[in-house]
Amino acid sequence: MPDAHVIGDKALAKIFKQLPGRIFRKVARASVSKALTPVTKSAKRRVRVQTGLLKKSIGKKVKTYSRSQNIAGIVGARNEIEGEFKGKKRKPAKYSHLVERTHPFLRPAFDENQKQMIETLSKDLAAGAIREAQKIK
Repeated sequence: MPDAHVIGDKALAKIFKQLPGRIFRKVARASVSKALTPVTKSAKRRVRVQTGLLKKSIGKKVKTYSRSQNIAGIVGARNEIEGEFKGKKRKPAKYSHLVERTHPFLRPAFDENQKQMIETLSKDLAAGAIREAQKIK
């Protein structure tokens, strides 16, 4: 059973406690993914383009840690994207942190969308939890 901490809505917290862990993870993963979409788009708009590989590689990933019941959303350069620049092999995941350090694109994208992410998460978690709880009854 997941230990969901919901601030301000006791009815929603009660619904979360009734959901089996598998269903809670399903609802939470979908909500986190939806909340990360604006951050991903904003990061792609902000990134400095030389070859376009880094921009192409920016994506999101939702990771579930089953032991701790934590769900994490990750936005950044994906490992599977690679290409060439001036005849040399390039993998954006290997240098994206250097670009971020000199020309920030991820942090400003996160900061710009933080309020929207929280709103999306709370709305989607509530709607998903209620929808799944109704299926159980």
